[in-house]
Amino acid sequence: MNHLGTKTLQIINDSEKLIQIERSISQVIRSEPKSALIRDLILIKTAEWIAVPTLSFPNFNLILEYQSQTQLNTDNKNLYGVILPIFGIPFSVCEVPLSSEGIQEFYSILGASPFSPVLFSGDQKPNWMIICMESEFYIIVGTFETVEHLLGCTYAEAFRHFRTFINGFNRSESASPLSQRFYTYYSFVNSQLEKYQQASTGTELLLTLNDDDLIKAVIG
Repeated sequence: MNHLGTKTLQIINDSEKLIQIERSISQVIRSEPKSALIRDLILIKTAEWIAVPTLSFPNFNLILEYQSQTQLNTDNKNLYGVILPIFGIPFSVCEVPLSSEGIQEFYSILGASPFSPVLFSGDQKPNWMIICMESEFYIIVGTFETVEHLLGCTYAEAFRHFRTFINGFNRSESASPLSQRFYTYYSFVNSQLEKYQQASTGTELLLTLNDDDLIKAVIG
C-alpha cells in the first residue's frame, strides 16, 4: 500500500502485527495464486454471518456510527485496510482512522487499486468486512444486524437490487461478449453469496472466475 501514498492512513510495517492481521482476515477471506497473473478469491463461511452484494460503498457515517455504538462492548475497536497479495504485491495493511477523512482516503484507494482491497474492524477476529471486488461493486460480510446497518437497507432488498442490476445486461446470443461476460460473472457471484447464507461454518466459496471459467459458464 506504500506505493499509493497516504495522508491519514497509518501503514503497518511491524511483522508480528502483519502476521496477526493476516491470520485474522484469513478466517473470512483468502487470496490464492492460480498462475502468475491469476488468483482465486475465496470467501469462508463464518457462523451466523451473511454476505451481501452492493453497488455502492457504505455511507461513511453509517460505518462511524456503528463503530461508536460497538466500541464499548467489544475489543474490535480498530479499522484496518488491507490489500490482498497478488501479482508480486505483498500483503499490506494500514490502520484507518475512525473519521470521515480516514475512510474517504481508503475509499480513494479502492478506485486506484485492482487488488481487491478490504476494510474491516477487529484484531483477533473481524466483526465485519467490506470487500471491494471491482470498481463500484462490493461485498459486505458480518452478522445480519451489522450488514443491514452498514447497507442502510435489508439484505433481501440488497439482493433484489443486485439481481435487477444483473438483469440489465444483455445475455442473448447477439449481445456483445463483454455484456455476456458481465452477466455471467455477476450471476456467479450472486449465486455464491446466496449459498453463503445457508452454508456450514468453514465452507469455502470461490468469488472469482478466470476467462476459461467464464467461457465454460457461457457455453453451459
